[in-house]
Amino acid sequence: MVSKITALILMSLLFVACTATPPETEDDGNIGNPVQGISSLLQQQGTEKNTVVFFDKTIRKIHQFDLSKPALVKTLSVENPKDEHFVIHHDQGNYIIDLSLKDLTIFPQNGSAQKGLLPFQGKPKSAAFHQALGYLVVYDDRMTVGILKLTPQGLVEKRWLSGGFIDQASIVSGDIMSDGRLALALSDNSIVLVNLEQTLDQQQWIYTQFSTNLNRVSWIAPSPSNPNLLLAKDATSISVINVVSQTVSSTLDVSELRLEKTSKSFDPHIIMSKMNNSGIKDRSLVFIDGGGTLRNKTLFNMPRTVLTSYLNLAQNVWSFVDTNTKVDTIYYNDIDHSKVGRKLVQYRATDMLLLTDKKVPDQAQIQLADSFIFGLFPSELGYAVRYDIRTEQKSELKMFNKDHIN
Repeated sequence: MVSKITALILMSLLFVACTATPPETEDDGNIGNPVQGISSLLQQQGTEKNTVVFFDKTIRKIHQFDLSKPALVKTLSVENPKDEHFVIHHDQGNYIIDLSLKDLTIFPQNGSAQKGLLPFQGKPKSAAFHQALGYLVVYDDRMTVGILKLTPQGLVEKRWLSGGFIDQASIVSGDIMSDGRLALALSDNSIVLVNLEQTLDQQQWIYTQFSTNLNRVSWIAPSPSNPNLLLAKDATSISVINVVSQTVSSTLDVSELRLEKTSKSFDPHIIMSKMNNSGIKDRSLVFIDGGGTLRNKTLFNMPRTVLTSYLNLAQNVWSFVDTNTKVDTIYYNDIDHSKVGRKLVQYRATDMLLLTDKKVPDQAQIQLADSFIFGLFPSELGYAVRYDIRTEQKSELKMFNKDHIN
């Protein structure tokens, strides 16, 4: 009896010890960005666009809007509408990509939908998209990597599926670089640079590889202004990786800081925080500047929680939406993780001059552009608003679901 009790106690202690271990972040295992039910309002070169696509959870269909008018452009029916759906929209509106459980469908601007393009078995969790070269990489929750080569009209030229291992190491994170190579951080602390065209042609991974002295790079992001540089985060540091010299060119020790946010919009950056002597967070913005140098700028006494963050160095603006409500930390951008108590804050990036500080509408599903906010409200008939950040003017979209409600 004593031995059984002892065994139970030991098992309980082991369970507590295991559950006390900090979880890996949501960005572990992602290639590109986590998929969303609403498309970005930013083009891949960082400029804003006036079209938005979203999966309407009320009628379980996809809407496309022209926000410059504003007006409904089209409504699309999807396969398995009861499932969760995620969307990607071509910047020029040439096609819409719909991702759902075990399914990928492409809706071209003209013509019939292409269905069943990648027979993966899981739920899509992230995607990397280089639309100028036509490369789309989808990663699901079963460690499946799906690669597509698309024409400018959204037709599939090539495709290939792979598991999440390359040789004896697993994929931890990755993204597509500006030259079209897929940069992947592996569990053996190496970086591989995948030639996507040759990989698709030969239906096997074709890559170069080099080792780093980093410890499990859980997030990696190409620099748009410095095409040979990657911003990387591992267990204790933030680093710049030069893929030409195959070296870690600079490193910032963040072992005593707390990760608050990672963002690839538009210039990749990481937000860290630390409690100061007043019991309020000091927030640090870490990024690669235009000259390729790792920068760290700190704002003091920042009590709120960042939901989403956007940095555009060319326009000299850092924008983020935060909230005063208590929420669990979500490391990737999720502006709707809290739908109350939110506000938009904008700083001039060079000297952190405060430019904007304004409330964001409660309850709305939000998407952020440079000069405006798009808000989709929970309305059965359909209601959305485009808010101009500078003038505070708003344009409403109403009743767009009335013809689709049974």
